[in-house]
Amino acid sequence: MLKRDLAPLAPALDHFLSEFREVASPAALQLIGTYLRGQLGPLPRKSPTAMACDAGIRPRRLHDLLSLNRWDERALIDTFQGYVRRMRGGFRHLVTLQETVCLKKGSLTPGVAFQPSSPHDRNRRSVILVHLGYSDGDLNCVLDSAVYLPKDWTDSPDRRRLARIPQEVSHRTRPQIALDLLDRAAANGLDVDCVALGTDYDSDPDFAAAMERRGYRTAGPSSVALLPASKLFRSQSSPTLTVEAARWAEENRLALERCRSEIGLEHFEVRSYGALLRHLSLSALSMFVHEVLVCRRGALKERSALSRDLPEPAFMAHPGLGA
Repeated sequence: MLKRDLAPLAPALDHFLSEFREVASPAALQLIGTYLRGQLGPLPRKSPTAMACDAGIRPRRLHDLLSLNRWDERALIDTFQGYVRRMRGGFRHLVTLQETVCLKKGSLTPGVAFQPSSPHDRNRRSVILVHLGYSDGDLNCVLDSAVYLPKDWTDSPDRRRLARIPQEVSHRTRPQIALDLLDRAAANGLDVDCVALGTDYDSDPDFAAAMERRGYRTAGPSSVALLPASKLFRSQSSPTLTVEAARWAEENRLALERCRSEIGLEHFEVRSYGALLRHLSLSALSMFVHEVLVCRRGALKERSALSRDLPEPAFMAHPGLGA
C-alpha cells in the first residue's frame, strides 16, 4: 500500500487500535500503530529497523516493542478474537489450519532447523509457523499463530536460555499446536462451523480423535477439482462440503499467501521466543486491516450469498477510510 493511501486511514486505524488500550500502555500502543503502518506500507523489507527509519524514529524503539516493552501479546490476541467474534459472530463461517515455512539463513531464530519447506522438498533451514485462519465469505484473516519448536530447541538448555523460552513451553507437534490454537479461540467464544485441514493434519489419527472429542466437523483436502485454484473438501461427518465452504477455505489460503509478502510476515529478525510471538500477534492485526481494506476497495466484488448481509467491522465505518 502506498504512503499516500495510508495517510487518510490514520483516524480509522487509531479507532481500531483503541480496542487494545486495555492490553498496552499508550506509549506501547503508539508503537504498535507504527508497526502496523510499517507492515501495511510500501517498504520492500518490513523489518523493525526499516519500519522505524521510515517512521522517523530510532530503530531501537521498535526492537524494544518486540522484546522489552510491557504489553501482553496473548491478551492482544484474545481481544482481537473477541472483536472479530462481535463483528462477524452469528453468521456461518469456518476456520482453517495452515502453515507458513519461513526460510532463514542464521541459526539463532527460535525454531529454526533443517526441515522440509514443502511435503516433497528437501530439508532447508527454516522456521515453521502454524496459523488459525478465519473466513466467512467476505472477510479472510488470521486469528492466531504459533511457532513450531523442534526438540532440538526444547531439549537444549542453552538454546532455551539464549532464546528466552519459558520453562512451561514444551515440545508440541504441529497438530498439537493447532489444537491449542483452536482451544484458545473456543475459549474466546468463537463458534466454529467447520475446520478445513491441511494434508498433514488430515492424516493424523490422534489429531482426528482429538477433534472428534471436541465436536469439530473437519474437512481435509481431496484431489477432486472444484474450480481453478480451488479444491473440494470432504470429511466423514460431511462427505462433501458445500461449494461455498470450499471456496471460503481456498480464499483464506490465498489471503494468507497474499499477506505473507504484503505485510512482511517473514521479515522478522528476532532471537527471542517472546519477540517472535509478538511479531506474529501484530501481523495478525495487520492482515486483518489489510484484508478489510481489500474488501472495502471492492477487490472482492461478488459477496457470498450466505453472507452478503454481514455488517462491516466498526472501524470500517469511520470516515477516514473513505469511499
